[in-house]
Amino acid sequence: MALPSNPAEPSKLGKRVVSALLLFSIASASIWLNGWYTGIFFSILAAIMLWEWFRLASVKSAILVIILSVLGGCLPLLVAQITTIILFSVLAAVFMVGLAFSCSRFGIMGLIIAVGPPLIMATMFSVTHLRALPEVGLQTVIWVVLLVCAMDIGGYVVGKTVGGPRLAPAISPNKTWSGLIGGVCFAIIVSGSFASFIDGGSLFIMSTLGGILAVIAQGGDLLESAWKRHFNVKDSSALLPGHGGFLDRFDGYLTVVPIVALMTFLAGSPITW
Repeated sequence: MALPSNPAEPSKLGKRVVSALLLFSIASASIWLNGWYTGIFFSILAAIMLWEWFRLASVKSAILVIILSVLGGCLPLLVAQITTIILFSVLAAVFMVGLAFSCSRFGIMGLIIAVGPPLIMATMFSVTHLRALPEVGLQTVIWVVLLVCAMDIGGYVVGKTVGGPRLAPAISPNKTWSGLIGGVCFAIIVSGSFASFIDGGSLFIMSTLGGILAVIAQGGDLLESAWKRHFNVKDSSALLPGHGGFLDRFDGYLTVVPIVALMTFLAGSPITW
């Protein structure tokens, strides 16, 4: 006997695909065009994600949320105008203020919560900074996007197929150790393969960095899950049909992108090739 179909599932999948393609197209165009296009796109994205975060934190004043989101969203536009050192100093000051406020309101959990706004802003201006790198900016951003996507896809496919012990049941019950291992393996393969498209790219370095950054991306996913678990919400918003919110879609980048930018800053040049 045929099982009854669920018309809601195809509809949800269709919305998920359409919203993903639309977001991918806009993001790809802004990254490809570079300059103000990249800055404006990631400024808008930062403002949206900050708005979602303040909603998670139940900030009551709508006007305050809008002001803080817009101000924080403008940060990527300043990358081309202010030195990286000043930007890191500003972020450090914002973090300390946010940490003091968050700890006074949420106690120990405040340590986890307080990194939200600074991390979002750091991610958005970091990707703008990486894209602006002479000659290698575009391929650096593409590499980061590919390895985080590989982690997400590999983690989902292997986790669903193999299952097994839970990775962090108190934070995100659906994530498994097999999913983490699968995602890391996918990221290693994709990152290593990317080395063949780069002049002088090191297979060993690219593969190693791919595996390490995949674990870091999982940390960003768990961090966002911890925020949602603490504030007892399922999705950061409903702005992306089929996906939830922008924080839900870009959580892995929150930890990976700033670290890649920091590596290039400390090395004085991209260290992946």
